[in-house]
Amino acid sequence: MNEKEKNNGFKINFNKGFLSSGKDLVLGDIVVKHPTVEMYWSLGNGFNCEEVYWEYVSNLLCDPYTSMVELDDLGLNYLEQTPFDVFVIRWKNAKKSYSDNKQLYDQFNFNPLNNIKSALQFFLGTHNFELIYLTQDDEYYLVDLDLKNESGQFTYVISSEIYSAIAEFISLINCIDTSGRINPADEMTRQILIQSTRNEVKHKQKYKDGKSNDIDYISGAIDIICTSSNSVSYLTISKYSIYQLLRSTRLVTKRIHYDNLMYGIYSGNVNPEKIDKDELTLID
Repeated sequence: MNEKEKNNGFKINFNKGFLSSGKDLVLGDIVVKHPTVEMYWSLGNGFNCEEVYWEYVSNLLCDPYTSMVELDDLGLNYLEQTPFDVFVIRWKNAKKSYSDNKQLYDQFNFNPLNNIKSALQFFLGTHNFELIYLTQDDEYYLVDLDLKNESGQFTYVISSEIYSAIAEFISLINCIDTSGRINPADEMTRQILIQSTRNEVKHKQKYKDGKSNDIDYISGAIDIICTSSNSVSYLTISKYSIYQLLRSTRLVTKRIHYDNLMYGIYSGNVNPEKIDKDELTLID
């Protein structure tokens, strides 16, 4: 990845070397965990760890692009929103939902805000998270209510810029592909894109048959690595970071494709001049 300039003055070089190290992202006092397979397996009740993990990822990514319909319903242009803007909206909605239905939620000992807080604690550690608004800045901040200095100022503070870095890191370590996204050239194209996305959402809701079409992506990656390598087993893969796992899986599948392609070329069944150069290298 190219180096990203952040508005708060620091630079983050999210290159493959850093991501493949499996190291956590350290932003001053804020540490964003790079989950391991062991951490992934520990989620939920065990049997639903994949579902819980991707729910956590979705709760923190707060991607304006994938939220374009939600934002449009609020009269907001997704192109003008940041991940933190979407996060603030969802935090406030969860808080309002609990307030409006407190008696019902209390019966089930549930607070919709807990889903967001659980995701935060998984990636950022145990903190007493709260969203605050500072009138002097006209900005929202995510803070730890228990961490203050002698002057009473919060010392654990996540601003919009820092949150964007966190969301980008989480996206990258999970190898989320955004290459196919449409970048509208004008307002008409943007409206067409939103309507198309809205129709797609309605279609999925209408024809939903109660069966999940989700693929156990991480579990599948674990199976691929453990069955294709002589040095990695289900007992040792637990220390792999998520990026190491997903990248290894991509490289394994690319190696299989490369070997088949080379066999086709050497056997005369494939014309090398018609092959994309990227397919003729194992470097990805």
